[in-house]
Amino acid sequence: MALCFISYARDDQAWAEWIGWQLQDAGQEVWLDVWELRPGDDWQAVTADALGRAELVLVLISASFAYSGHAREELAAASAAGTSVIPVLVSGASPPPGLDDISDRQYLQLGTLDELAARQALLSAVAPGPLQTRGRLRRFGATSPRLPGSRPRLWRVPERAARFVGRVELLKDLRATLTESSRAVLVGEPGAGKTQLAIEYAQRFAGEYELVWWIAPGGHAAVIQLADLAVRLGAAESDGPLMHKVTDLIAELRTRNRWLLIFDDVHEEPDAALADRLLRDAGTGQILLISSERQWAASWQPIEVGPLSSEESMALLRDLAPTVSAEGARSVAAGGDIPLAVGVVAGVINSGGSVAAYSRALPTDGPVARPRHSLANTVRIGLSELSERNPRAVALLSACSLLAPVPFRLRDCVRIPDWTPEPLVELLEDGRARTATLSTINRLGLASTADSTVRVHAAVQSLLRDQLTPAERADAALGAQALLVSALPSLRTSPKTTGFLLPHLLTIAPQDLTRAEGLEAACEGGVRLLENGDAPAAVTRLRELRNAATALLGADDPSTMEITSYLIDGLRRAGEPDAALPLARIRLAWLRSTASAVKPVALNAAAQLTGLLVASENWDEALALGMDTRGLLRATLGPDHPTQLELASTMLTALRALGRIAEGLSLGEDVLARQRRTLGPDHVDTLRTGARLIALLVDHGALEQACDLGEEVFERLGTELGPVSPARFRAAVLWAVPLVRTGREETARDLLRQTLHQQWRTLGPEHIESLHTSALLTVLDLRERTGGIPDTTALAAYARKADVPSQVRRRLLKDPPALEFVTTHLFDEALRAAADILKPDPQGSSSQPSESRSSRRPASLSDRGAVLISHVEVDRIWADWIGFELERMGYEVRTTAEDTRLGRPPSQEFDHVVTLLSPEYLAVVAPSTDDSPKWGRLISGYGLDPHRVIPLFVKPVDPAQLPRSFTDTATPALYDLDPDAARDVLQVALEEPTGPSGPPVFPGALDAAENDDALLTHRLVNALSRSAALQNRNSRGDLWDLVGVPNRESVSPRTALFELVRTLRSRPDGLTDLVDALTVVEGDSLATTEVRNVVAEIKSVQEAR
Repeated sequence: MALCFISYARDDQAWAEWIGWQLQDAGQEVWLDVWELRPGDDWQAVTADALGRAELVLVLISASFAYSGHAREELAAASAAGTSVIPVLVSGASPPPGLDDISDRQYLQLGTLDELAARQALLSAVAPGPLQTRGRLRRFGATSPRLPGSRPRLWRVPERAARFVGRVELLKDLRATLTESSRAVLVGEPGAGKTQLAIEYAQRFAGEYELVWWIAPGGHAAVIQLADLAVRLGAAESDGPLMHKVTDLIAELRTRNRWLLIFDDVHEEPDAALADRLLRDAGTGQILLISSERQWAASWQPIEVGPLSSEESMALLRDLAPTVSAEGARSVAAGGDIPLAVGVVAGVINSGGSVAAYSRALPTDGPVARPRHSLANTVRIGLSELSERNPRAVALLSACSLLAPVPFRLRDCVRIPDWTPEPLVELLEDGRARTATLSTINRLGLASTADSTVRVHAAVQSLLRDQLTPAERADAALGAQALLVSALPSLRTSPKTTGFLLPHLLTIAPQDLTRAEGLEAACEGGVRLLENGDAPAAVTRLRELRNAATALLGADDPSTMEITSYLIDGLRRAGEPDAALPLARIRLAWLRSTASAVKPVALNAAAQLTGLLVASENWDEALALGMDTRGLLRATLGPDHPTQLELASTMLTALRALGRIAEGLSLGEDVLARQRRTLGPDHVDTLRTGARLIALLVDHGALEQACDLGEEVFERLGTELGPVSPARFRAAVLWAVPLVRTGREETARDLLRQTLHQQWRTLGPEHIESLHTSALLTVLDLRERTGGIPDTTALAAYARKADVPSQVRRRLLKDPPALEFVTTHLFDEALRAAADILKPDPQGSSSQPSESRSSRRPASLSDRGAVLISHVEVDRIWADWIGFELERMGYEVRTTAEDTRLGRPPSQEFDHVVTLLSPEYLAVVAPSTDDSPKWGRLISGYGLDPHRVIPLFVKPVDPAQLPRSFTDTATPALYDLDPDAARDVLQVALEEPTGPSGPPVFPGALDAAENDDALLTHRLVNALSRSAALQNRNSRGDLWDLVGVPNRESVSPRTALFELVRTLRSRPDGLTDLVDALTVVEGDSLATTEVRNVVAEIKSVQEAR
């Protein structure tokens, strides 16, 4: 096949790769520099050699081609050699000017066609005859790149600039850096065009990604937007805490590839750390940061974005302001400047100014290194123009300069306070005035406006603030507060408003909050952070607001005290009870002085203070205050009120610490009985009390009762919060204490091993609670072992990280360890954790459970039972993934290698046995089919109802090794599915509803080098899934009927496609029947063509074998 050389300008690389893929897929040999050149190559020599060997040259024509020296040289060389040249128009309806040397040639128009038409036109022009299908371009995954300009289904990127010039080398560097390192940061001065460069990159190369998500700047906006992405992906539920959603997002991204996240205007350490965590833990996509600060540069592959060159500045100015002459552009843009400044200059000129008038307004002196038309000067001139044309616009921009650099939606302003500055009142109340104002702002280039929103660039915000006089700053602060207060009702009535308004509530500076209403609105932002689980960030913000309220209103003002109450709650959730204590005392004293001590609000404050005293280990004061408050609560609210019962439960910890065990037992048993009756046995408050009571029972010596209650709390927490919650891990360790003390050390070891395995997968091996469990296991092993050299690595790791006195640390590190001392210490730590088994994770999210997961999960979860996953060690990665998914469904899972050998019945404790079939498994447990009686017993579950054996194929297995009845009961092979389809198989096999997905990484996600058959199957399923006809249930049914395969509607459409392909691949002409049937229901579409091509490749591979 003749070699086809593709020549293009760097701006058109996405088009070049799309064309190259289509030609290679059709069997055409293609030379494309980005595919062929290798590091160290003499690129000019290699390119010249390829151009000399080519019999056809495709020249991609766009506005950029005329400015590409290399592309013009390639065209000249091809023409001189007499090589056939086809100009391909990839942008616009007609060729751009300046291409006279190829004006006499017939152009191939692709830029205005849809994907199917573009492919057909390309193939007809290159090779009018039929082309053999081969599908060689696997470096893009199992599917072809989309047509350039088409966007992935999950896409959120700002619209690109109407005019974008230059930056070709920067785009090339950015693409290379992201491809090689998966991370990059664009750094440069404010207004240098970093954001527009990132937008241009995302738009140009959208076809290479399946997910592109833009993270806009603003106070804590990154977490909010990532949580929104998690919900969009179906990885998290909309009502969960923010940080939990981010964790779910990481788990989901781990199962995907070809994704790009872009963090705009990163200037806070938490945002950079969050991006780093995403890339480290998800690891299969790309992340781009945009920042004016260079502290992220070292680890984030920096790309410096400098000012435009003089030529680029002139070109951009004349594009934005067509009336400017070349001489005028040269006088303004000489020396180059940043794009934002050029945009403001063009806005001033387009609004009726002239180059001469603009030049006269520039300062005559200033720093030599800075152009006279720097951003500061152009913004000052633009603001002067704006003040003459529309004073309302100046008031709006000044107010927005104190808010976040993200869009503010003026349509959310529904309740305008009576102290709002007059210019803003008119703008907010009069729709026509608002439209005219936004239009003027946009025309001058000082902000972007659309759909009643206004977004001021961060660099312009900074300059606007710097130009405000103290009086103007006060007016701007009043206006900013008015915008927030008027939009607050929208936040409270529509959850979707949170993402738009919250960054502004968190950004406005405390010194600009000059009214009580403004402080209360900003406080709402801190409260949202608390509700979303980000207690540390909430504490920082609420501290600032309390200081501002104290200075403005006084320490005893009700608004100050309201902020104080939220700050106390935040400190408690963040694990800082000592810092919260003085504030709680102040608030309680204030409430008692302004209201009766028996008012519910005062009693609640006293109960809160009691809990903080307990957390700070002020036992005597806690017990005294708790007893008094409890008596008042019982008298006021009754003995069964939840607040009174929660306070009484908190006091159990103080009673135990003071050695009043009998008193604690009596109170605890009474509280637990009442909570079971009023709240239910599965309520988190009931389970918290149960855990506290276990510690008292152990101290009292009632070990059997402690064991029974420990098992109950452990099981119910699994039902209520899920099998892998930190609270359930703590309950397991707590339950292990009475188990060991009653001589059931083997049971305790099994429990702790399973817990440690789950802790490693969810918390990590270095988490302090994982280290504590590992240390406990080590101690139990040392107690049992006699002789040999003990392995005390786990004890040393725990001792180094645990917050313990130095003398305790020395004894933990002693070699050999003092077993009795170490055992007592570790058990005491487990019992101490019973003080609040539901406390926030000290190393993770600080969210506190506010509701049980059972309210969001099917009621049947509590009855699902236990599952044994039988496998051999080489299939451990499959066992871990399946175990994780089953635990997410609510099962209790044990993964034990080789635990269902033929003839050996599974333990009675398991309700299901999932058998992972592979050649290695069969070699160990069933070397031949001669053991048919044993196979029969395995298939029937050994007659032990309700045991049920579920065979799952995790590797290809020779059917001759299996009895017919066994293969009939087996599910589709997991190794041949994608993660979603594999989850469907598990859910159907165990008769489960569809649930959310999560880590670990799916073991069956094979690449081409690992499994060509799997890749071809994936490609065929991907091609079928793009069929428009198969999106319709009736058409899907028609296809299944035509090929004679039953259609199972109990599984997802994608799983059904995998089953269809596997069934038809097993038939001699099954795939041919598939192509014919798809042609009937869909016609000759692009999807049909791709299916036909993949089927032809599958047949070619089969024939070669």
